[in-house]
Amino acid sequence: MKINSSQLDYICEKIIEKISNKQTISEKMILDLSIFIAYMINNKFSFELPDSYQRMEDVVEDYWFYSSSKDDNKEACLSYIRVYQTINLYKVYIANNKYQKRIQEDSVRFKRQFNLIKKIYDNPGIRQQDFHKLLKISATSLKTRINDLIEQGYVYISKIGNNSFYSLSNSGLDLYRLLSGEDNE
Repeated sequence: MKINSSQLDYICEKIIEKISNKQTISEKMILDLSIFIAYMINNKFSFELPDSYQRMEDVVEDYWFYSSSKDDNKEACLSYIRVYQTINLYKVYIANNKYQKRIQEDSVRFKRQFNLIKKIYDNPGIRQQDFHKLLKISATSLKTRINDLIEQGYVYISKIGNNSFYSLSNSGLDLYRLLSGEDNE
C-alpha cells in the first residue's frame, strides 16, 4: 500500500464537508481513514500531516463537545463519533511515542541516579530520614540528588506532618525498568 499526504488531505476535506453539511460519513470513508492511520502506526510512517487534518480534528472535536448530545440524526452522530475515536487513537500513538522518547532520553540523563531509583523501587514510600541513612548520604545531599527526579515527575514526594516519603511514579517505574534492563527483555 502506497500512501501519501494528498490522500489523507482528500479524506480530511471530505469528512469536514460531511460534518459541515450534517451528513453521515460513509463506512468506506471511515474505513479509509482508519486504514490510513493504522498504516502510519504499524509502519512508523510519518510525514507532515496536511492542514486539513488539524481542521478535521477541530471540527470533529467541536461536534463531540457541543453538538453530539443534541443531534437527532443518530446515524450521522455515530459516524462522527467513530471518526473522533480514530483521531484519538492516533493522538494516543503520538503521545506514547513522545513519552517513550522522553523516557529513553532521560534514561541516559539519569543513568548515574540508578542506585537511588532502585532503592526507591525496592522501598516504596520510604521515609526521607530512612532513605538518606540507607544511601549513607546526608539529607542535604539526598535532596540535591533527588530534586531533578522529583521535578521531572519520576519520583513523588508525600509529606505527612514532619515526614517526607518517596515513591516512584508510573513514569519513574518505566524509567527504572529501562535502566535496569527489564525493558530490553
